[in-house]
Amino acid sequence: MKTVIAMLMALTLTGVVTACTAKAAAKDNHYKADSAAESKTVSTAPDDDALQAVLGKWECEFDGDPWIFEYVSATEAHMQLTTEYDDMYFSPDRSFTLNGKTFAPDEYDFTDGRFTLLFDGKSAVEMEKTDDPDELFGEYRLTGGKFRGRFFNEENNDGDYRIEDVCFTMDDSGTRITVRYDQPDFELTADTVSIQVPGKERLVSSYEIDGDTMTITNSAGSQIEFTRKQDG
Repeated sequence: MKTVIAMLMALTLTGVVTACTAKAAAKDNHYKADSAAESKTVSTAPDDDALQAVLGKWECEFDGDPWIFEYVSATEAHMQLTTEYDDMYFSPDRSFTLNGKTFAPDEYDFTDGRFTLLFDGKSAVEMEKTDDPDELFGEYRLTGGKFRGRFFNEENNDGDYRIEDVCFTMDDSGTRITVRYDQPDFELTADTVSIQVPGKERLVSSYEIDGDTMTITNSAGSQIEFTRKQDG
């Protein structure tokens, strides 16, 4: 079974531009109709001014969820997705539900910011708070238990993903999961962004910046607009 993160990555690398565009209203843009066809896999590196215009965090919305792309340098970029997560949550009465099964507060342990749930005598979920250790509700990192295998390669500790790359925000109204990961073999040039998808051809898209708006056009000609994120 594919892990949750792997599925998110596959969606991002192969279809997020097309999918977002299909849901968005048509917008005027600065691209010519054949701009995607003019994109090349080889281009010049951006000068300092052009690079600074790209660096930072850019945000779009897909199915009501925020997607944030952070360009760190000409060779480093990250993506972050936050979305509702229904497989694991607390209820207002402090009961805990996992995969449809609900556990009363006396069936799990919460001590000094560490949450542990045993099922059939084995560790099902182990989490650690990243905020107030005395408060049950808040932000958690998944640190152990069988459930952890959905997100990390159990045979190789964290595999390709670090514990800090997955965060659960759990309150009495539900759970939101935030997943962050590096874009593979990322390259930024003067007019393109590209990544290397394992086992596939390199994906190259052209981009243009107009103030706080970045428009990215993929090789099929589909476009998506990102807005510069101002709050860090």
